[in-house]
Amino acid sequence: MIHDLRQISGQSISAPILIIGAGTAGLLMAEQFYKAGIRTVVIESGGLKQEAEVHPYNHVVLSGDAYAGAAKGRFRCLGGTSTRWGGAMIPFLREDMDPQVWPISYEQILEPLQELEGIFQLNPGPYQLTDTSAYMGINQNEFILRAAKWPSFKLRNVANLFTQSIHSDDDLLDVWINAHACEFNIERSENPSQVIAKSNNGNILTIHANQIILAAGAIENTRLHLLLHQQHPKIDPPASLGHFFHDHISAWIADVKVQKTNALNRLFGFQFEKNGVMRNLRFELSPSSSLRIQGAPCFINLVYEQSQDSGFESLRKCLQGLQKGKWPELSVLWGLVRATPWLLKALFWRYFYNTLSYPNDSQIKINLVLEQIISSGNFIGLSKEEADAFGKPLANIHWKIDPKEANRIIAIQKSFEHLWNHSPLAELGQFLAIPANEIEKKILSAPDTYHPCGSTRMGHTIETGVVDSNLRSFAFPNVSTISTSVLPNAGGSNPTLMMLLLALRLAKDHISKIQSRQSNELKTTD
Repeated sequence: MIHDLRQISGQSISAPILIIGAGTAGLLMAEQFYKAGIRTVVIESGGLKQEAEVHPYNHVVLSGDAYAGAAKGRFRCLGGTSTRWGGAMIPFLREDMDPQVWPISYEQILEPLQELEGIFQLNPGPYQLTDTSAYMGINQNEFILRAAKWPSFKLRNVANLFTQSIHSDDDLLDVWINAHACEFNIERSENPSQVIAKSNNGNILTIHANQIILAAGAIENTRLHLLLHQQHPKIDPPASLGHFFHDHISAWIADVKVQKTNALNRLFGFQFEKNGVMRNLRFELSPSSSLRIQGAPCFINLVYEQSQDSGFESLRKCLQGLQKGKWPELSVLWGLVRATPWLLKALFWRYFYNTLSYPNDSQIKINLVLEQIISSGNFIGLSKEEADAFGKPLANIHWKIDPKEANRIIAIQKSFEHLWNHSPLAELGQFLAIPANEIEKKILSAPDTYHPCGSTRMGHTIETGVVDSNLRSFAFPNVSTISTSVLPNAGGSNPTLMMLLLALRLAKDHISKIQSRQSNELKTTD
């Protein structure tokens, strides 16, 4: 059931589980607890929807380079970032996880993969593409071919996916919107902890819970951890808390002068599968690549760029409206009408080739997404001067790009150019490399990709991490954390799937412990 804290005040409620954040991970776990019959309270600082692209609560202090992901790519509402999320689901490679750093094995994380694919109605099958004959015999010694799985637009928004449990009338799941977590009284025992949430009109909600799960996103989770320690000054914070903050960085490495439009589109356009699932081709450095061994996990994909008034953009806006749960505007529908010739061709390609057809006038670029050099000097802290609307310190993000990133990008660019020019890809289009001096010039302002990681990292001990292999805080054992911030590194893939797998694992761990305790209590009673 959904409650709006702006309309109710003075409530005091209890539950075994409190989840802070009703986004992608928060609602996924809430659904698991609901199905297990475990009462859960979820508080969300935003409302039912977020119409604007930037939420006022996401204001931060920047003390380093400009970091776009501080404001963009973060959404406070029911469904959180999944209301806008692109949807690429792909696991890390085993080689992305150094066992000396990660306290959990690759197999342990991937254990619930089949279940997670079922939840998002993703089709089973591998992510690495080994049938090279289907991909023009491209040699995979230096780069391997992989394909992410993208859920249908409607199912990308977890608020749509779990709508039945969210709106249920029973008391198993209570979701409070416009409820901003402000005060913490955390018990380091079996006694319930207390969290006080406030709305922007001053209403107050007090929650007593045995277990608290922070699921408010990477930046906000880190800020909440820092607030926990500020409000419990006798408990020393882990040395790595807030540090090792990093992201993927994105750089154009080439343009493509197309020679065979349809053949290129057939290879790199989104492929449609059943259940509305889409796949798209990407290149990742092979585990045996000397560049990967030197520490440069990355992926490379082709991007088709169109003008904002193109038919393709109108179609994309329509589908994104479906993801948000709203009807498209008339201007968007009119854009589709104006693009009828292309739309008819796209429909033909969709059902004849099972491929998305891009407009012929698209500009095609080759994009590199690279794991940033990880440094403890990049961090999230608390501002000493600026506070939010509730009087709590804003996050202070100190993020810088190492100038040496340019050398890594140029090395990968040259390797991929060699692959392109010595494979059948050269027949489809000419690889026009971005000059090295331009890459060096632009790298210091290279955009992040809204994949923040590392600032509440998993570790073997409190000396190396903030949370353990079960995502429980070393400092506060009854507080767990789930967001991409727990990943020690970003790897060479989109990190969301790994985060969701960890969320499922965390939910199952809590369910197992709660059910075991309930069973023991029944035996004691008998």
